[in-house]
Amino acid sequence: MALSLPKKNKQRSAKYSRTKHRIRKNGKQSIAHHYDLGNDFYRLWLDPEMVYSCAYFSSHEQPLAEAQRDKLDYLCRKLRLQEGQHLLDIGCGWGAFSIWAAHHYHVKVHGITLSEEQYRLLMAIYSDPPTANNFAPP
Repeated sequence: MALSLPKKNKQRSAKYSRTKHRIRKNGKQSIAHHYDLGNDFYRLWLDPEMVYSCAYFSSHEQPLAEAQRDKLDYLCRKLRLQEGQHLLDIGCGWGAFSIWAAHHYHVKVHGITLSEEQYRLLMAIYSDPPTANNFAPP
């Protein structure tokens, strides 16, 4: 007896299609609604590099900024980045991971963000031409 996939549910498939279209249509608007609240707002509670994800704490006393840097370095080591390699950072946010990888692992980075605010801050802070030129404007 051969196994096969269940028959496609056309009604569910049409609904999925409409949802997928809506997500694509509203993607940049959704990003703007969430991330373009202003960089000053995010500075209130993020670390200095503006990392917007979990941190890796080695102790209860470790400061957030140090734990974030440890996490960025861990990710680079986990990816086994080597000098001269290329890294595509989709959803790079304020660019902390991209900048860390470029500066500490000497990789060529291309970062993509849909947020105007994140891109603006990224260009203002990281004006190092070899790195800054690798971030695509939204």
